[in-house]
Amino acid sequence: MTIIKKLPLWAAVLININIVVGGGFFISASNIFQVSGALAPLTWIFCGLLLLPLVVVLSHLSRLYPQAGGLYVYSKKNLGDFWGFISGWSYFVGTLAGNALILHFFSKLTKQMGFSIPFAHYLPPHIAQFSFDTTFIILFTILNLLNITILEKIHVGFTILKMIPFGLVIVGMFFLFDIKNVIAAPIKPSGIFESMPIVLFAYLGIEACCAITHKIQDGKRNAARAMLISLGIIIATYALVQFGLLGILGAQTNNPFFEIVPKLTNNATIISWGNLTIKFAILSSYIGGFYGMYYANSWNLYAIAKEKKILFSKTLTKLNKYHTPWTCIILQGTLVLLLLLVALKSPLTLIPMSTFGVVIAYLLSVLTYFIVAPNGITRITMGSLALVGSSVLLLLCLNDLIHDGVRYLIPFTAILLSGLILYFSSPSSKTST
Repeated sequence: MTIIKKLPLWAAVLININIVVGGGFFISASNIFQVSGALAPLTWIFCGLLLLPLVVVLSHLSRLYPQAGGLYVYSKKNLGDFWGFISGWSYFVGTLAGNALILHFFSKLTKQMGFSIPFAHYLPPHIAQFSFDTTFIILFTILNLLNITILEKIHVGFTILKMIPFGLVIVGMFFLFDIKNVIAAPIKPSGIFESMPIVLFAYLGIEACCAITHKIQDGKRNAARAMLISLGIIIATYALVQFGLLGILGAQTNNPFFEIVPKLTNNATIISWGNLTIKFAILSSYIGGFYGMYYANSWNLYAIAKEKKILFSKTLTKLNKYHTPWTCIILQGTLVLLLLLVALKSPLTLIPMSTFGVVIAYLLSVLTYFIVAPNGITRITMGSLALVGSSVLLLLCLNDLIHDGVRYLIPFTAILLSGLILYFSSPSSKTST
């Protein structure tokens, strides 16, 4: 009999941390200074505390349903097929927007490091960047179609590389930290709320262990523990590194991770190689996060289609000879390009799109918790706090979407609503509860 080896608690914690920590923080760090000023480190703590009751709720649900599927399964089993579909589709679309943004920053940094494509220099800057994005989308789509998982084989290397910028900030604090930089930074209390969608973007994935509960030793208990432990570590890491950047560079910084090495030394060679290492580290964080999310999200759509509650389910569940859902992969690549085209001149608008879609799935999971959790003070307290926290985050994301402009809101909403059209157009949806 074959014995399937399961993940110990410490490995589940590391996986959860590795999924969450990465490109989102590198994208967000400098923008949070602009919005929150000296309060930037507190935004990570505040958002983490908003998420804490939600993580407790998800932990409880992971114990009840220790199987693959995560948030989609929770809503489907307890709220019915329709709300299960809404949860799964919203999560899929939110992850699409996140994939698009991470891909954009990956190709942008690659371009800065000297990568080029024919005739791009003849195009306007935004169009030229979009051509870079398109090139990489096509490349990664092909790799997914061929089921090439070479990035998984060097996953540990990516993890080590992306920790380098964090380590640099912590080391730099011992030599460069100046409390005057903290005192001189403007205090912007309203920025704590305004920056929530950006901050939340860097926390997305904290629920990852919900989808792999069945792969963890004593999953009913350890999946919950892994999420709670990793959340605590991530909150502390984000807040410490943001505080370190504030003390080293002040709030007026655009490229914080590239400004530290020049402060540590005047040696041009060390500065050049040091910042090149930082670029590779951040690049690895982008590509590792994007490729993993891109691959997994295709299977999210496949899982929805497999329930036959969506139009074209038969087509979307077809696998090629490499055992990949090829139509899901191509559709996802097409939608990622569409979102990049929509956000051509303002790619950061993809952040509230991403967080809005994912928070809808969070909110539905909280409603599920009220149905399945045993009556008691914990159910009332944690459920209510999670409901308030999810609702606040949802409203802040919606506010950002409206504030960014209708030209961004309409295409994103159209993709969300297209899912409803596909759902109601499916003959089998009439049997939904």
